[in-house]
Parts: sequence; structure tokens; C-alpha cells
Amino acid sequence: MTTDNEQARARTAQRIAAVRARFLAGLGDRLAQLAEAAHAASGPDAAAAAAAGDSLRLGLHNLAGASPTLGLLELGRRAAQLEKRVIASRVAGGGLPSDASGELVRDILALVESRD
Repeated sequence: MTTDNEQARARTAQRIAAVRARFLAGLGDRLAQLAEAAHAASGPDAAAAAAAGDSLRLGLHNLAGASPTLGLLELGRRAAQLEKRVIASRVAGGGLPSDASGELVRDILALVESRD
């Protein structure tokens, strides 16, 4: 016989598992959007590059925060490292140099391997 606490924990575990499954199902699209933002952050239009840089930083920040909550510790750690690189690489206008942008695109797409 299970107690009410055990049933509540089981329901919570099922909900978390469902959220994690949805998160992982959308991860590829999310990473593709982040990679596109990294690419756009080195574009010729300074305002668009700055906006893309902001979007990239925020997206990586959100990924770094949400991932560990869902048990994806390595993904969260690597996303946090990439966010720091974005912050350190940004130029005065808010965009990214093209070499940094290219490296970030590659490393963002490699995050799919960090699915713990």
C-alpha cells in the first residue's frame, strides 16, 4: 500500500518526466534558433547584429538555467559557458566578430550531445 506522500512524489516525477521529454523534443529547434542568432550577430547591420546578440545571450541564459532543473546538468554547464563567451566576445555595438560567431554556431550545434 502506498502513502499519499508516495503517490504525490510519483505524480510529481511523472510531470517532471513529461516536461523533460517536451524540452528534449524541442531542443534541436531551440539550438538551431540559437545558432541562427549567433550567425546573425555578426551581420553587417549593427542594430540587427546587436538584437541577435541580445537574443543569443538570453537564449543561452535560459537554456543554462532550465537544463539543470530537468536533470540535464552538462547541457546547463555548457550553455552557461557559451553565454559567458557571448558576453566576452561582444563588440561595442552589441554584435559579435565573425570568427567568434562561427565558433559559437559550431559549439551551439554541438550542445545536442550534452543531453545527459
